Amino acid sequence: MSTGKTTGRLTVLVAAASLLTACGSAGTAAQAGHPGSPTSTGQSSAAANPKHSQQSSAAHGPANVDVADAPDTATMVCSDELRDSIARLLRVSSVPRGHATWDGTVYTCRYNLTAGPLVLVVHQSGSKAAAERQLKAREKALGGRAITGLQSLGLPAFQDRAGTVGFAKDDFTLLVDASKLSGTLGSPDTSQTDFAYTVATDVLACWSHD
Repeated sequence: MSTGKTTGRLTVLVAAASLLTACGSAGTAAQAGHPGSPTSTGQSSAAANPKHSQQSSAAHGPANVDVADAPDTATMVCSDELRDSIARLLRVSSVPRGHATWDGTVYTCRYNLTAGPLVLVVHQSGSKAAAERQLKAREKALGGRAITGLQSLGLPAFQDRAGTVGFAKDDFTLLVDASKLSGTLGSPDTSQTDFAYTVATDVLACWSHD
């Protein structure tokens, strides 16, 4: 990785928390759950908190699994906060709302951007060790390489050349896939991988805030 790119990423680490100033604030609307719907097994303590505002469409996974029952940690990737952050990164006034699905274990949010689809996936495992195994499996499947040093944020992480970045935190695995994006991503020298990394750090900043 070039010195310029490394410097740029380190700047991202400093700025990430400020990009999501509304994260977890009182101004974030709560989302009510659906009575009678089952919660996922091994749900983290984050699910006990009020829901982040999730303006995605109410897509459903398998029978009896409702997207509204996904844990807060997962729904953050489809929240208005992240949507606003993506708009700032792309230097546009707004981006379309994400389309969310939840199958009881995997929460997926797809943003259909002008530059192409941006897909964020949060996989909930039963433990931290299981989340790290999930991350390693994805790294191997994508032919990625581990992110090391300050850029890993002290967490297990990987990236591939096509534009996917992954992190494991607690019992969750986060994947940001920007591989299908094209054109200028905020600035002329921003690659799909760097864009995915920046979006991932925004999500992690919000997770840490909670």
